[in-house]
Amino acid sequence: MIEPDSINDLFDNIKSNTRIVVPLVNDNLQPLCAFCHKSVLKKFNVSIDKGDYSLMKLLDQVNVEKVTIPPEDKEQFLNINYPEDLEKAEELLRKI
Repeated sequence: MIEPDSINDLFDNIKSNTRIVVPLVNDNLQPLCAFCHKSVLKKFNVSIDKGDYSLMKLLDQVNVEKVTIPPEDKEQFLNINYPEDLEKAEELLRKI
């Protein structure tokens, strides 16, 4: 679960020319937890219409502000791709 302070840190990094603010966790971008300017919607739609669903490719097309997440907060951005990941997430939630 992403803490409000982490969301606020991302929000605070929005600049006038920034189109996407994305967290950087362990040198990996986490585009599913990003702030996107409404002007990016057109590029999203064009990519989707082409059958290209890669958020990483979209990041290459716009002005992106990368916000490094401190090591002690990295578990907030846990990817859940495998059953083991889900088990880890459930374990973390039990600690809350």
